[in-house]
Amino acid sequence: MIFSKNNFSISKQVTSAFGKNIIINSSRMFKKTYYFSLTMLIFSCGSVKNTQEALNTGNYYSAINRSIAKLSENKTRKGNQDYIYMLEDAFVKNTERELKEINFLKKDGNSANFEKIYNLYTQLNSIQERIAPLLPLQLYNENRNASFTFNDYTNDILNSKSQLSDYLYGNATNLLTSAKTKYDFRKAYDDLIYLNKLSPNYKDVRQKTDEAYQKGIDYI
Repeated sequence: MIFSKNNFSISKQVTSAFGKNIIINSSRMFKKTYYFSLTMLIFSCGSVKNTQEALNTGNYYSAINRSIAKLSENKTRKGNQDYIYMLEDAFVKNTERELKEINFLKKDGNSANFEKIYNLYTQLNSIQERIAPLLPLQLYNENRNASFTFNDYTNDILNSKSQLSDYLYGNATNLLTSAKTKYDFRKAYDDLIYLNKLSPNYKDVRQKTDEAYQKGIDYI
């Protein structure tokens, strides 16, 4: 086969174009990787900043949720060390504040506080149950594991649940006997539905629920 100057020139142009194409594609790929890495870095920094802000402003529950979410993805990643520190700090502060509030609500002696007391205890217990699977959480710079002191809230939850159930039942019963409007019966119905979810088959709650429903319904 005979190669002319034209053949050689065309071959050289094709090779040159091919090489440029590779360079362009490589450059584009590098830019995409760079921007993706930069975006992830900014997102990561923003996430840490938002969690720290939640902690600093007393929004401990949000700080706990954010930290648990990040550590659940990868608890050994060095970039997630900040979340361990923040979780440790937020856990202590949240537990201390919530127990103080529970103590205040108990001393207040208002039966309407039973629901809040029960919810606070269940939330404290839920946080512990979500942290437990992540343990141990190692803090590399201090060569130690993060410290979490867990409390047994079982009796507190059961006792507050019992008090709340009694309160809901008594309140609904009084509404059924003293109701003057359909709204009163509907309020009693709502309390009884909640009570049945909280404590299924509690006393005669089903019969009273049916009564409240029948008396609270609008007939057309």
